Amino acid sequence: MKNLVFRVFRRLARGLRALAEIPAAMGVRVACRQWLAFRPPTIDRRSLAVVRLDAIGDYVLFRGVLRTIRASGFSDHHLTVVGNQAWLSFAQTLDGDVVDEWIGIEVTRYSRSPWYRAQVAWKLRDRGVELLVHPTYSPTVWADRLATDFSATQKVAAQGNSVNRRGGLRRSQIYDRLVFQPPGVLFEAHRNQEFVEQWLELPPHRTLPHIERSGLEPCGDLPQGEFVAFHLDASRPEKEWPLESYQNLIRWVLDHTPLSVVLLGTSAGGDWAWIDPRRLADYRGKTSLSSTAFTLGRARAFVGNDSALLHIALAVGVPAVVAICFGQHYGRFVPYPQVPRSRGEFVFPPAIEARFDDQEFLRSRYDDGSFEDIRKISPGRVIQALSGVLGLPSQRLL
Repeated sequence: MKNLVFRVFRRLARGLRALAEIPAAMGVRVACRQWLAFRPPTIDRRSLAVVRLDAIGDYVLFRGVLRTIRASGFSDHHLTVVGNQAWLSFAQTLDGDVVDEWIGIEVTRYSRSPWYRAQVAWKLRDRGVELLVHPTYSPTVWADRLATDFSATQKVAAQGNSVNRRGGLRRSQIYDRLVFQPPGVLFEAHRNQEFVEQWLELPPHRTLPHIERSGLEPCGDLPQGEFVAFHLDASRPEKEWPLESYQNLIRWVLDHTPLSVVLLGTSAGGDWAWIDPRRLADYRGKTSLSSTAFTLGRARAFVGNDSALLHIALAVGVPAVVAICFGQHYGRFVPYPQVPRSRGEFVFPPAIEARFDDQEFLRSRYDDGSFEDIRKISPGRVIQALSGVLGLPSQRLL
């Protein structure tokens, strides 16, 4: 009951704060329009801006197409990426050789604060680009709203779907061209590649995400010898396998293998005093995304929820990966295509695994955003998966 009352008052406070900001925000937006009417922005004829405001994992699955765009008639263009502030520093480390300029947006604040939206509009008031591209297949109304603040000779976006849009302008009013992509479930990295191929009329070329380890920020002292990296948290509670289950799994790793344990992520917590400190490194909340990727590049194995670190682990080439998934949008983000089961196994609740023989059913059943209870995945099932990717003999499955 206390949590419910807290959430109600928090939402009310946000609403009142947003209302208080509206007059000032409207003033800034009106000023922007008057400024543009008085002094239209100069359009840089060799400039391209890409809008990508979604989460860290989405960027990992998208970033490869930036190089495709560069190599497809835009090598001499000034390329700007307007991205989520949460991953901007990481993106600069990975793709600073491809992108000329980065603009960071605090996405949650942008969606809640009219004043901040007005500040962004003012910042972009005189940025004129030849081409603005918004390739997100499931865009939010806020990302489209930001696209309206740019002055561009042409604006192109993925036609996509409307699962993340509620209200707002019709997209045909914002963009000059909406690139059609066939409906249906497609792995997200391949969907991004498909967008560029349809837009620029390129032949199909499907690859998996890849991150070069060189240039990543080194981490602190890692355990001696090989280790398993664990990521215990996720962006939403329903995506998190229970802490107790993770602890049972880690106890099995320590009892039945010589491997040490590294904990990654942002949320610290849990009692870990029972682990020999020589076999444990807890880096939760202590590392940047770049140093986290560096650590994953050194790992013998990775176990984690369906989250950004899973995609980073696969991209840096961790040799043994176990993903613990709840099934939402099955086939779009997980499981990965073309990943041999000997290297990576995607574990789902029993209701999903019982229908593995019917992949089309699973794609259709969970395409609407529904999912299963991740707590129904037993530690024994994950131990079985981890044993398999590590190549351990079956008698160690206790």
